[in-house]
Amino acid sequence: KPVGIIMIPVFFLAEKNFKDRLKFLFIPFIAFGFQFIPYIFTTNPFEAFLIYTKNWFYNGLVFNFLNHFIHNNQTSRMICSGMLFILVLPIYFSKKKWEDKIYYSLIMLMIFSPVVHPWYIAWVAIFISLNQKWSAIVFTAACSLTSFTLINYISTGVWKDYWLVQLVEYISLIIFICLEFFPQSQNRLYKLIRQPVEN
Repeated sequence: KPVGIIMIPVFFLAEKNFKDRLKFLFIPFIAFGFQFIPYIFTTNPFEAFLIYTKNWFYNGLVFNFLNHFIHNNQTSRMICSGMLFILVLPIYFSKKKWEDKIYYSLIMLMIFSPVVHPWYIAWVAIFISLNQKWSAIVFTAACSLTSFTLINYISTGVWKDYWLVQLVEYISLIIFICLEFFPQSQNRLYKLIRQPVEN
């Protein structure tokens, strides 16, 4: 799962001992590879995954925006992957707590992922109790709007992403992320809001 891959660097960098760092690299990959051993000589274990990545997309704002102009699923995915990699690196090497690093890395994954089903955001919801981030609350609440796609599909048989839903969902998330990631911006916004009230 991409979620697991996103988490590995955080745990890797959190360890001081080189041997412990290696454990976080090798144990997940050994466990991942071991389960494919029965299929390695009879079929392509990644066939279903490749079909999925070529044809499926849902509720991914950045991906949908890029693909609207590029019209190439694979190219749009590669660009999103590159953007994700560039943005998670500063998070990994920041001085934030490991919980915050995982949380913001997961958020970046959701923003640049081609497929974001509501149940994927359960990973984000876990951190509501750990980090108490408003961005997590807003995102988990706003993702319920994606049910319009399902309702439309049941009613008409057409699977359609709604741009307005994605804009509400992701723009509100990005605003709260910026306020949380840059506390000075949050203080300035608080002063701007409070000043007219006091006057």
